[in-house]
Amino acid sequence: MRGVGRRPRPGGGDRVRQPGHDVGLDGLEHRDEQRRLVRELVVGLAATLPNSRLEVIDRARMFSMIEQPDALAGLIAGFAAEGGANRRAA
Repeated sequence: MRGVGRRPRPGGGDRVRQPGHDVGLDGLEHRDEQRRLVRELVVGLAATLPNSRLEVIDRARMFSMIEQPDALAGLIAGFAAEGGANRRAA
């Protein structure tokens, strides 16, 4: 296939990154900043929706429906049992 292969990159970046390898400090700072921004966006969205709540699902990143489907299903069922978005604020 054209464009597929292991060619050396400028600066010696020809290695494939393996899980568990150290990430440079720049990468960690970028990841922390990205998480902070995503959390701010999600909190802001939850604040605009009536009767919403923010839940964090352990060991899930962006695709909780794939990574932790049982945990997500439990949260949805609990929200629906409480009346979900139709419950009235006291």
